[in-house]
Amino acid sequence: MSDEGDLRVLFDEARALPKEQQEAFVRARTSSDVLVERVLALLRQDTETGFLERPAHLAYEALLRAAGQRIAEFEIVREIGRGGMGIVYEAKDTLLGRPVALKILATHLTGFEPGVARFRHEARVVAALQHPGIVQVYRYGETGSLHYIAMEFVDGQTLAQRMAHPPPDPQAGTAGRHREMARIVGQIAEALDYAHTQGVIHRDVKPSNILVDAKGQAKLTDFGIALLASAETMHTHGTLGTTYYMSPEQADASLAQIDHRTDVFSLGVVLYEGLCGQRPFEGDNNQQILRAICTQAAPPLRAQDSRIPRDLETVCQKALEKQPAGRYPTAAHLAGDLRCWQTGQPILARKPGVLRRVRRWAVAHRVKTLGIVVGFFALLSATLGWHVKTLHDDRVAWLSVATDLPGCEVFIRDVDSDTTEVAHDRRGLGLAPTGDFALLPGQYRVSIIESFGEAFAECDVSLLPGRQHGTAVRLLGESDGLHSGRMVESRPTAPDTSSAKSIYCRLAQSSEPAILGMVRIPAGEYEVGRADNDPDPLVRRRRVRIPEFLIDRSEVSNQEYKAFVDATGHRTPDPWIQFGYDARLADRPVIFITNADAEAYARWCGKRLPTAIEWEIAARYPDGRVLPWGSGVPPALPRPTVEGIARLRRADLELAYPEYCENTLSVRGLTGLATLHGLHHMVTNVSEMTSTISVNRGRSLVKRGAAWCDPPEYFDASYFWTMPPDAKSVSVGFRCARSTAP
Repeated sequence: MSDEGDLRVLFDEARALPKEQQEAFVRARTSSDVLVERVLALLRQDTETGFLERPAHLAYEALLRAAGQRIAEFEIVREIGRGGMGIVYEAKDTLLGRPVALKILATHLTGFEPGVARFRHEARVVAALQHPGIVQVYRYGETGSLHYIAMEFVDGQTLAQRMAHPPPDPQAGTAGRHREMARIVGQIAEALDYAHTQGVIHRDVKPSNILVDAKGQAKLTDFGIALLASAETMHTHGTLGTTYYMSPEQADASLAQIDHRTDVFSLGVVLYEGLCGQRPFEGDNNQQILRAICTQAAPPLRAQDSRIPRDLETVCQKALEKQPAGRYPTAAHLAGDLRCWQTGQPILARKPGVLRRVRRWAVAHRVKTLGIVVGFFALLSATLGWHVKTLHDDRVAWLSVATDLPGCEVFIRDVDSDTTEVAHDRRGLGLAPTGDFALLPGQYRVSIIESFGEAFAECDVSLLPGRQHGTAVRLLGESDGLHSGRMVESRPTAPDTSSAKSIYCRLAQSSEPAILGMVRIPAGEYEVGRADNDPDPLVRRRRVRIPEFLIDRSEVSNQEYKAFVDATGHRTPDPWIQFGYDARLADRPVIFITNADAEAYARWCGKRLPTAIEWEIAARYPDGRVLPWGSGVPPALPRPTVEGIARLRRADLELAYPEYCENTLSVRGLTGLATLHGLHHMVTNVSEMTSTISVNRGRSLVKRGAAWCDPPEYFDASYFWTMPPDAKSVSVGFRCARSTAP
């Protein structure tokens, strides 16, 4: 419902109450402080001026003041309840001769389409549910300006009334009340499970929405804010429900996603309150209650009343788990544990000690006890097999590729951990989605090729052993959109932890403007390194053969990186947070980002980071020169002072950032320092990250090219440095590369 609709409903509900109860009622019904203040202001104005000459409930009474008044075929008997959405009457169906509950939409909502839509929604949802634990809907109708729902009439009271004034039963005592509460909550759990299987989530389970008839049958009612659990409606906006009974995912609007387990939590609150007479989460105001729901554990039930059975306490704690994955997976599981407790069988919500569990189970299942002995050996065999599989899973690395685009092929190339060279031969993993692939830990280049056309995506990944370190590559399709925030790196929210890291990439074609502007380095054999016979392959002079590739003419600028952040919602560089984004530095190289940030930007562009070997070959192309501009002393460059160097070494961003502003140049500045084929600032501006991880140097990231703060003797393009992959620096940036063929 819209904010205006909530305002109307809350005002009418509160206005029907005594003045001293109005404010507490409003604060308990909504988490919006703005809505609370608007409703309270209207209530004060009504008290002072009587600005509503004819309140909504008087309009009803004028229309239905006498018993015997008819609406369609229904003859009014008496009023049995009222609220913001309308009034409920006991009525007689004159055609079928049966009593019904007639719910009539409030007159102030009949001209308000969202209110009418919500009323119809409740009728439509409940009419599709046929279960003894759900109040049945017989008919929805409209006559004149009245909208009504004819429902099953339950001759009894709400659970809230029953808890406040329990019926006299001298034989029941405390234990009897515990059993009655377990029975009632179990019946509602079964009704909720049925609704969930039909795709309906109630979202407002509370004692006043549970009716108990004269025979003790509990029935669930008021599906006014029920949610149809389709893919389109799993994500909700705003906070709906009654505050005390909300689940954490309902209370925290930023989570935005709920499923049927929200009803399990709310029913756990009902069980808790019914057993000890107190709600598990309290507060002086609405925000305190919501904060308690999201962050505080419910006080142990037996601390409230030591007479409560331990198993009932365990059942309640299981239902009240903060994380949905920790609760009962379905309402049927909750109902099952309550039945087990009522029949003296062990519950499944906890893991008691072996002797106690065997003893209880054996008492309840004497005939099956012998089977346990045989089953033990089968279980032992399965456990050993599971341990062997776990050891295997922890020793290999895991990779998966997923996409909604049909027919995309996936290939990988090994990266030699010693020489850091990418293998020329590729291995096929089949069509995406691939599922989980077990690979040896190390570096790989992943290529995803479109089934028809020339578009492909590629990325370099470093895989560590264990499923918890696995990588899931997600290829975005056209329907995902490139500017919708989907490119932000994330971790899956599902309980399955087989992939601890998800990265996104996209298909790109060589005809895209950003790729057409790159510099082409032809395939061939090139010399790299600077020292003969050095044991370190990154230092040793040798010749390597590489396929053709492309590399950006310049480093990625602040302006280009800002476009990426604005389009995807990726994390903002620290200097922009601390000092603000400075448009005067738009064409300077972006700095103080991690290797993961740089890789994410490259994939967003349909590119990747260059390897350390590719970077050196590009800087020395075409004649193997070690100074990108040829030879001789470079022209005058901004140089930091001795004091500036001292500030940089202190690794204090507040001290170092002004040095960056003072000494760096435009990413396309000083063309006299460019290579023969037009690569700007391969040295002299900032050092540049590559995709190469040096295993021999403690899995450090290799960076190439001397920065503005390095001595001129390091302007040699064969030099390199290493840094932790998650490190940030004011003197380190990056540029992108791309293969010409996957």
